[in-house]
Amino acid sequence: ILHSYWLFPMSATALFRSIANPTDRTILVIAVLLIFTAGLWNNVIGSYGQFGPLAWLTDNAGLDIGKILAFAALLKICASIGDRSILRRSDLVALMVLLVGTVLPDSTITWLSATAIGVAFVFWRRDEPLLSSIGQILIACAVHKAWGPKIFTVAAPYFVNLEAAFAARLLTTFSTGYSAQFNQIVAQNGHSIEIFGGCSAFHNLSLGALIWISIIKLQRMYFTRLDFFALAGTFAAIILINEIRIMLMARSYAYYVFWHNGAGV
Repeated sequence: ILHSYWLFPMSATALFRSIANPTDRTILVIAVLLIFTAGLWNNVIGSYGQFGPLAWLTDNAGLDIGKILAFAALLKICASIGDRSILRRSDLVALMVLLVGTVLPDSTITWLSATAIGVAFVFWRRDEPLLSSIGQILIACAVHKAWGPKIFTVAAPYFVNLEAAFAARLLTTFSTGYSAQFNQIVAQNGHSIEIFGGCSAFHNLSLGALIWISIIKLQRMYFTRLDFFALAGTFAAIILINEIRIMLMARSYAYYVFWHNGAGV
């Protein structure tokens, strides 16, 4: 008991000392926590309102495997800093200014802050691989969460028409009686489907890129030529899997119900 009594004040003193004079590792962990909390807060509130106090967990609060891996990679990088000082005074000033976006209610501003921090670390702190890697992951998160969907909304009509034509071409390779008209695939038996933005494989490319960079940064801070072949393979796999799903939905109404609304989802 006496040992515990003396241990607690010592631990509390160390904690307060670390808060009063934080290390670079502590500062970067706090920055990451602020960005992810603010960036996902609207998703958490929306899920809570839709699914209730416990059922919202089924919606994962806006989380996906990409964000989870990115968060894990960022914490691992921060942990590897140890007690070293890698932040310059200009870095600290930039963090203080740019993290103001995390206190505003609009999550887009949060990801704008994350993008700015990421760009600063990637281009102005190339001399420090740990900071550069943090910047790369933050940019990938912002693209996946904010900028990718906005760009896709503008480009979606072109992408869905392209995917409809490609899926119809694949279908005619194995059977006959399929044609594509803009974003619609028509079968000879009268069944037809329309492809919208949410059904496009290009909608998930930013998620694939986020998973790719997170897995790499969980292992090392640099890229190899093979990594970029892996990224190309990831994109190809995402597109091919989605094209196969579109092909199956276009075959018949029963196939559509299974692959769009049933277990095939």
